[in-house]
Amino acid sequence: MKKTCSALAFVTALAFIPAFAEASTAISTLGSATATNSFDNGAYYQSWSWSGLTTYGLDLESSSGVETNGATILYVHNSNNSQTNSGVTTYSGLFWNNGGGGTNTTLIGVSGVAVYGTKHNYGVYGELSPSVAPNAGDAGVWGDAPNTTSVADYGVLGTNANSAGYAGYFNNTNGGYAAAFMGGNVGVGTATPALPLTVYANSSSATPWIFSENVAAGGYAGFLLQNNGSSYGYITLSGSTATGFAGVNGLQLWNQYGDNGINLTSTGAGAAGPIQFLTSGVTQMTISTAGSVGIGNTSPAYLLHVGSSSASGAVAEFQNSAGDCTFTPSSGTLGISCASDVRLKRDIEDSASALTWLSDMRVRDYTIKSTGTRQTGVIAQEIQTGHPDMVHLGPNGLYTVDEPNPWKLVKTIQELHGIITEQQARLTADEATIAAMKTKLGM
Repeated sequence: MKKTCSALAFVTALAFIPAFAEASTAISTLGSATATNSFDNGAYYQSWSWSGLTTYGLDLESSSGVETNGATILYVHNSNNSQTNSGVTTYSGLFWNNGGGGTNTTLIGVSGVAVYGTKHNYGVYGELSPSVAPNAGDAGVWGDAPNTTSVADYGVLGTNANSAGYAGYFNNTNGGYAAAFMGGNVGVGTATPALPLTVYANSSSATPWIFSENVAAGGYAGFLLQNNGSSYGYITLSGSTATGFAGVNGLQLWNQYGDNGINLTSTGAGAAGPIQFLTSGVTQMTISTAGSVGIGNTSPAYLLHVGSSSASGAVAEFQNSAGDCTFTPSSGTLGISCASDVRLKRDIEDSASALTWLSDMRVRDYTIKSTGTRQTGVIAQEIQTGHPDMVHLGPNGLYTVDEPNPWKLVKTIQELHGIITEQQARLTADEATIAAMKTKLGM
């Protein structure tokens, strides 16, 4: 393997190179070189050993005033491009081994220090040659930690003591991936990430954990969540009105088509907007800034506002295991229709008298303490005596009373109608008897 080393003024260390092919040479005998030196060392290698070093084993230094662009202190190159042996790893640069062992000692394979200048400075710099077609997996700098024990070691370790600097900085200027991590969990703020991406903070402040920004006017900042390589959704903060969403600066959770989602809007700086729930690009439910809920309208006027002027037919249905009831507003009344199919019922018989059932209900007029309004109704404790099935203890400790079954009222009216009809027949008979008596008396 032929190696060629070139330098500027540091070539003081290279004059001994021709001697390598003949015999070992003491470093103290090296002299200055006057030209570029090269040698073919074949399949042999050279070994230098130091014991008890306190500074440097080998110091290569350029002392010239200004280096030219691309000047390199030490350049090691593997020109063998025909390596075809299976399973062979070819090191085309330098391979450093700290040897292991030692106590209370930090062992470093490669150490790079960049003294600050007026341009970019790098302690260690790795680059893939732009003139050669790359292979998948090529790396400018590669770090590997093959230790399989439970101790914490690092393939690449970056630290930073400058508040304006970075322990690690990744930048892709061609629209590709700035950083990609595969085969392990990534931890931010933790050295023991339990999930593919774990972000950990231990602070009582309101500082957010993750920051996402899109500086383009009218753009979106957010996250894309994808499942099984096909279906996906977005969590975004829009700078303008999104598809189907009202308001600006809205925080949105929506599907891949932008027609189903939740939108937390803001109408301006410091001005909260409503929360909107959309399906098929249409707002179906709204929670206003006052806390009112609108179903089927975007401007609820009451705590619960169901339907709108464009709605028709029933606007609500309540259902349980016994059946369901629908509510249909109309001018001046509310239509309530409940399930009454015979297939839902058993033990069918005529109802007993309802007149007696109603007769002991004491109806009162009273004033509501909280509002001062006068109303007509009943007192729960009084109703409980004769109709305990209608009285219930609420979760707030206050008694509630069921509204009388409207069909009981119908039954009462029917009974009253029967009584009136019977009395009317008797009255008619009495009137006929009186009329006959008058005729006999000549009256």
